[in-house]
Amino acid sequence: MPTDLAPELVPLAWVIGSWEGVGVVGYADAPDTQFGQRIDFVAPVGAPFLHYTAQ
Repeated sequence: MPTDLAPELVPLAWVIGSWEGVGVVGYADAPDTQFGQRIDFVAPVGAPFLHYTAQ
């Protein structure tokens, strides 16, 4: 756990970092399509919130 993490974020410390995965989306009238996603959770130094981005 980062030492400069705001106390409000301690319960969320496990999610901080980058997460990646792949999946498949499908509809009855279209072929299945594979996709990838990456999400990032960043804790600004001393701030009581997280930055979230998804690609």
